[in-house]
Amino acid sequence: MSRVVAVLSTDWLGLRRACPRRSDEELVALALQRGRAVAAREHRERVEEDLPAGERVSRLRDALAQRVASVAGHRFELVTQRDRLARAKVDERESYERHLALHKDLVPALKLQAKELRAEVRRLERECEAAGIDPETVEPAIDWSATISVDGYEPPRYGSNADRRAAAIEFFRRVGWGT
Repeated sequence: MSRVVAVLSTDWLGLRRACPRRSDEELVALALQRGRAVAAREHRERVEEDLPAGERVSRLRDALAQRVASVAGHRFELVTQRDRLARAKVDERESYERHLALHKDLVPALKLQAKELRAEVRRLERECEAAGIDPETVEPAIDWSATISVDGYEPPRYGSNADRRAAAIEFFRRVGWGT
């Protein structure tokens, strides 16, 4: 177990106000003791209403303590991971923009080239058949079922950034990303 415990300064000041006569070491020991006790208790999503008043109040206090600890943990993560989250947001945006640029500039040209090559292969196959040669015997064979169909492909014509964005979102929905 770690010997270092990090606490947000606002949480520490609140603890300090609650226990003004205790030393820092005593506050740390008290916080760890209470935290371990709360974590060790059984966690319940719901407290039954038909319990005796004393037991119900005790369970409600436990549930509140667990929820407060959970909120404090999330707040700690948010504050301490803020820079990482900001970088992740920038990285995601850059990735999205690269994806749009590829689909705008590179992918359409490659698909058009593939379409032309497929047409050329089919033309050559017709020439083989006309010459009495079975195109299936020519190596290397092409497994058309395993190739991407680009025969009917036309490059997208985006009118605006919003159109590009909508096309990218539709692409991500189609491939199931982010669901």
